[in-house]
Amino acid sequence: MAVTVIEVLANGNLMVSGEKQVAFDKNAEFIRFSGVVNPDAIVSNTIASTQVADARVEYRTNTRIDTTEVLSHLARFVFSLSPF
Repeated sequence: MAVTVIEVLANGNLMVSGEKQVAFDKNAEFIRFSGVVNPDAIVSNTIASTQVADARVEYRTNTRIDTTEVLSHLARFVFSLSPF
C-alpha cells in the first residue's frame, strides 16, 4: 500500500498515512493505514510492516453484513471463552 509522509517528527521519524479504496457493483471498501517510520529503515522506497511503529489499520465497507453471520461469529467467540 502506498503512503504519504504527512509530518516529520522532531526526532526525524516520519508520520505516514495512506488510503486504498476498492469499489465493485454498489459496494465500496476502504483501507486506511498510518504509523511512524524511521527513515533509515526505508529500502528502495519500501518498508516492512514490522518496521512501522504505532501502526493503525482501519477497514470500512458499506456492504451489508448478514445478521446470521454476525451472530455466528459472536457465538464462536463466546464459546471460545467458555471453560466447557
